[in-house]
Amino acid sequence: MQFTFFREDTKENEQVDLQTWGWVVKYHDGRELHQFDFVSGLFHQFSEIDLTLPFIFQVVDLQGEKDPFTILYNPESMQLFFFYRKGILDVGGENSRKETVIIFGYKEDKTRNHFCIFPSGELVITNDLNLVHF
Repeated sequence: MQFTFFREDTKENEQVDLQTWGWVVKYHDGRELHQFDFVSGLFHQFSEIDLTLPFIFQVVDLQGEKDPFTILYNPESMQLFFFYRKGILDVGGENSRKETVIIFGYKEDKTRNHFCIFPSGELVITNDLNLVHF
């Protein structure tokens, strides 16, 4: 399944493949923003989230097999982030492979709290991303 993403820089639509995980924002006024919007068929960027408002931020298994991971976002004390890190898992091993790890979390004061979802669905939580080997 593909979703349409409008690139501001080129003013053109681009097709994006559905992934296993995606984020959902649930604002307190009832509005929702889905990275992969199944109703409209649109792909939304993280930059479209209104970070000035409090909301519930979830990273959800789009196949519905695993429970979501949830952050209760407070814009007064937190800076939210979400990105992908591509790397080689089991480097040099029999099962060496390129994989994508989803990393999301928040910065509060000087501490960054990283939540890393591996392709297996395993969640690793750390305040030092250098400890996570990709």
